[in-house]
Formats: sequence, structure tokens, C-alpha cells
Amino acid sequence: MGISMALGGPDIGAGLIKPKFQQEKNALDAITGVAGAGPSYAVDVGRGVAKFIQGDYGEGAAEILRKLPGAQLFFLKDTTNETARAFAGGRY
Repeated sequence: MGISMALGGPDIGAGLIKPKFQQEKNALDAITGVAGAGPSYAVDVGRGVAKFIQGDYGEGAAEILRKLPGAQLFFLKDTTNETARAFAGGRY
């Protein structure tokens, strides 16, 4: 369902099944949906690095921080989210 949405395809749930996440039309997300977790992780970190390089330091640092190994463990998740919000200026 997510891949179909990323490619701009039809609603394969026929309105009866809602997608877990809203997906924008994006061919790279469709490719990583098929390729698996490794390429998806690399693309997510790359997007954070790209934002950082383009000068959006807070947003880029927040995205990279959220993708660090172990950052979303149940006992670290709140701290990670608070730190990411601080980096991004409250936008997360």
C-alpha cells in the first residue's frame, strides 16, 4: 500500500483499509520500500546530512539524531525526542 502511494498509484485499500502512514509521491521511498531496511536507513540519514549541509543545521541534526543506533529504545526515546525538538527549534 505504501509503495503504491509513493508511486502515485491507486488506493489499493479501496477506502476500507487506511494506510499506517501518509506517504507523499516519491520514487526513492518506493524503491527503499522494496529494497528493505538497510537502504531505507541510508536514505533517511542521507536526507538529514543533506539538510545539515544545506544550512538547516537544526533540522538536519534532529533527523540524524533520531536515526542513531539505539536512539528509539523505550528508555531513551523521550530524551531523544526532546533533544531533537531542541535542535529543530520545536518543529518536531
